[in-house]
Amino acid sequence: MGTERRALMKLARRLLASRADAEDAVQDTYVRALAVFPDSVAPRPAWLYTVLRNIAIDRLRRKRSVVLCIVPVGATTTRHAHATATATVTAEL
Repeated sequence: MGTERRALMKLARRLLASRADAEDAVQDTYVRALAVFPDSVAPRPAWLYTVLRNIAIDRLRRKRSVVLCIVPVGATTTRHAHATATATVTAEL
């Protein structure tokens, strides 16, 4: 599994661009593999790559959906500021 883990790590680093995020994604991939496959059956590399890709996509979506609340100058309430910030972020996506 050493060669396989290196290949997964290489793919994860390309997808996530962060070593820490890539390590977490690879670890999550192996945790899922252990939950699905019994000890005597090794998961196929294609299955591992697919799971890793899906984990990476989920992480990227979560990062992208973070909404920043920036209070504009002259805002009368925090509700107004939140609505303005949400509209700005949504429009940019």
